[in-house]
Amino acid sequence: MSSCSVAIPVHNQRAFIARAVRSALEQDLPGLEVIVVDNHSDDGTWEALQPFAAQGVKLHRNPSNVGLFGNFNRCLELAAAPYLRFLSGDDVLEPGCLRSELALMERHPGLAMLSTRGGFVSADGAPLGRFATEFPSGIYDGARFAGDWLNYYARYRSNPLNYPSGVLFRRAAIGAARFDPGWRTTGDIDFYFKVLRQGELGIATSTGCRVTRHAGQAHVGPNLDGTAMREHIALLERHLGAGRGAGLRKYLAGTCLALALRRCLHPATRSSAAIHWRLARELAPLFAALFGLLSLVAYRASRTVLGGAAPYVPRPLRPLG
Repeated sequence: MSSCSVAIPVHNQRAFIARAVRSALEQDLPGLEVIVVDNHSDDGTWEALQPFAAQGVKLHRNPSNVGLFGNFNRCLELAAAPYLRFLSGDDVLEPGCLRSELALMERHPGLAMLSTRGGFVSADGAPLGRFATEFPSGIYDGARFAGDWLNYYARYRSNPLNYPSGVLFRRAAIGAARFDPGWRTTGDIDFYFKVLRQGELGIATSTGCRVTRHAGQAHVGPNLDGTAMREHIALLERHLGAGRGAGLRKYLAGTCLALALRRCLHPATRSSAAIHWRLARELAPLFAALFGLLSLVAYRASRTVLGGAAPYVPRPLRPLG
């Protein structure tokens, strides 16, 4: 079995980093390379990492903060194995996940990446539910998957793929692809689409990671200040083009309207409500945004009833056996 790099980008996550590193070291995989790249933390994260050097962990520290996805690119530069897993510094790998995932990748040499199911946990590790379960297990056409993902996300406001902590990459398929360092939330999805131009996507039923939900997660601020939605609009234009993406804008407007209505009920999120109200009006006329909102409710209801047979859930090309 080929070797794998686990690359851990981290910034100011002293409370979580030790358990992330331990979850990588405990993988039963020969030749495993574990790399941690500290993005110039100032909370003691770097100091907390030092004992792991004696266990063979390769520790690197950026001389300055290069941003969330800039640090992912730094991990890409340092990782050397034929397979690569990113592991966020506040997440953990599921025990034994890498061995079974590598076996799938080696059985299917056309796979550029493999996405698993994930589990949310609280800061103290208590389970909070599963995610990345909406698309059936199987092998998907990588070249058309950007369109499949965008068509689904626009209507459901749900990402059917795992976070990078639950995705295994074939290094040869990454090639020259890099994360966009200017993006704050959708850089991972944009990167997935770039890699999938080089091969197929596998979606497995196994759980690959546990993602910690806490107030300091990188996406919390951008979700409130409108950055996340603006980046999803940019994702549409980048991967579908302005023409094909235009038909989906009303659904994103409906999502903005839903966020505005929900967040206006709480004083702490009323400024976010105003931001998303303005975004809805920028994206589509009010009647179209209302259509998008009603569609969001209807599509989510269909997913509850129909599961993997719901509208805009793509079908795999073949099983992942």
